[in-house]
Amino acid sequence: MKKISLLTATLLLSVCLFAQTNEGQRDPQRQEVKRERTNVKPQRQEMRKNSQAQQLTEEQRSAIKELQAAMSEENKATANLLREKRAHLTTLKAEDQPDQAAISKTTEEIAALQEQLMKAQVDLRAKISDLMTEEQRAAFMPEQRKGGENKEGRGGREAKTTDERRATRE
Repeated sequence: MKKISLLTATLLLSVCLFAQTNEGQRDPQRQEVKRERTNVKPQRQEMRKNSQAQQLTEEQRSAIKELQAAMSEENKATANLLREKRAHLTTLKAEDQPDQAAISKTTEEIAALQEQLMKAQVDLRAKISDLMTEEQRAAFMPEQRKGGENKEGRGGREAKTTDERRATRE
């Protein structure tokens, strides 16, 4: 009896394993569709980058690379300091009795460093924009084209002011 139950269990296990390993082989088309779905976004981004890069002249490309390298070099120390402050904040939070004043001070320092880096990014973007024609700006910086057009809130509804929400509740 033990042999029969052991044989049945082994047979059942091998059937299950065979079914799982063959799933992808049964329908190669399905696997291809899955692969395409996962790779769509990077492909689109790559296509967009390539088409935009073709619009730039060689002088523009080299000037942009120089600006990016200069910004990277200028902000290296700030970025390193930001990493150190974040690590220090993690250490402060992990203590048995966290010092709220020190945590608050470190958080403010982190915010200041982040602000500094963001301003540098905005400056770089403006300098790059100055190198481009109007058409190139439209292609490279699509979020600037939109401006304030997207005024919808969550769920596709139009955004409402606080007074409008209060009026609908009453």
